Amino acid sequence: MNLQINAVTVCVNYAHLLRLCVRNKRWFKRWVIVTVEDDIETIELCKANNLEYIFSKTLYTRKFAKGLAINEAFDYLGYDEEWYLHIDADVSNRP
Repeated sequence: MNLQINAVTVCVNYAHLLRLCVRNKRWFKRWVIVTVEDDIETIELCKANNLEYIFSKTLYTRKFAKGLAINEAFDYLGYDEEWYLHIDADVSNRP
């Protein structure tokens, strides 16, 4: 079975951990990272690894509205895909 998985990750000041799981990219059709404009380290990591990224407009409408940020990424990807995955920034495929 050939699954086309679209992944979403919220990453703000966690680039040091996201860096460990970037190799998971090979499993995804698209991987969108949601961050904020002043998180330069995450932005540079995305650029270096050819990852799509967007800036959240809703993440700090509350203390840390992660669910709203995830929804922004789903809106960005569109809703016509079959498989979506939310993956945390600190998930590594290392044993």
